[in-house]
Amino acid sequence: MKNPERIVKHIKIKDHADLEHIFNIGTEIGEGGFGKVVAVKEKATNNKWAIKTISKSLSGLKLVFLQREIQILKMVSHPHIIYLDRVYESIKKIYLVMELCHGELFLLFKEKKSFSESITKRITTDLVSAVAYLHKNDIVHRDIKLENILLAKNPKDPADEYYIKLSDFGLSVIKTGTGIESMLHDCCGTALYMAPEMLSGSYSHQCDVWAIGVIIYLLLYGVYPFFSNSEKELARKILKDEVTYPAAKISTDALNLMKQALKKDPAFRITSIEMLESSWLSGGTGRINMMDMMKQWKEELMVPMGEESDWVSMAETRTLRLHPSFSLTEESSFQTSYMGRSGDVNFNR
Repeated sequence: MKNPERIVKHIKIKDHADLEHIFNIGTEIGEGGFGKVVAVKEKATNNKWAIKTISKSLSGLKLVFLQREIQILKMVSHPHIIYLDRVYESIKKIYLVMELCHGELFLLFKEKKSFSESITKRITTDLVSAVAYLHKNDIVHRDIKLENILLAKNPKDPADEYYIKLSDFGLSVIKTGTGIESMLHDCCGTALYMAPEMLSGSYSHQCDVWAIGVIIYLLLYGVYPFFSNSEKELARKILKDEVTYPAAKISTDALNLMKQALKKDPAFRITSIEMLESSWLSGGTGRINMMDMMKQWKEELMVPMGEESDWVSMAETRTLRLHPSFSLTEESSFQTSYMGRSGDVNFNR
């Protein structure tokens, strides 16, 4: 079941100078609470990468989130999920060598205000493909938003400006157990995309589907389904108010899928795999159809083989649930300081 080809090398080095023997270090392309991200070119191959530098002196939630992100990135392999190629580790720092992206969907949305239905459909097809892959392997992202969707080069079409990569797995979790035992209880994520059940305290992977529904709504209408400058009022709207759908020239299939994704009761909400089978995504020009997905899923996840870093493996024994007193306001504040406005990597600063 596991794919033996997905092995992420974890290489010990003395210090940053060792990296300079391997890469030509380029410009800084992002910065956040974790450190900085630089563009590099590998000397042996001329391949371009992004290197995220992480201080091993981090503590508390920052440490937990970063350790968990590394573990999940080592496990996943999907064309629309950010790719971790290898990890270097020195005494003081961790260096993640990741694929180089060139932009962020949020900034493109700010420029365009809204997208056509055909472009929205392409983006949604690829996003749902990635999320269905995660859910099939019991991974819940928990922070799907425009800022965490990066834009990359399409290997089959260099002119494609909407080739997306889902990023930022710091808040992601791997579900354990079945039924009620698999339910999650941490209030985390970004309020504008937060599903009603996350605010109520008990939720599942279906919270990711709600966030996808918010993104579809935002791309088509140019506004969020619920908005308020007050987080308390925003939470009330998400829990109590019904979603309204402005009159617009969109297809019945698109509207129906959006409504199914934004059902308040997660038990009646469409699943990510069902979304791929919907008439809107499967019946038109989406780049990934169900047959492609079935072929793709033959290549399963794997847990990396070989010796693991003690620093990374600490996450296995650490309690990952947030403290009960960690409020929505505190979480949002932490998100801003840790991830920055643009999520994992901002390539436009």
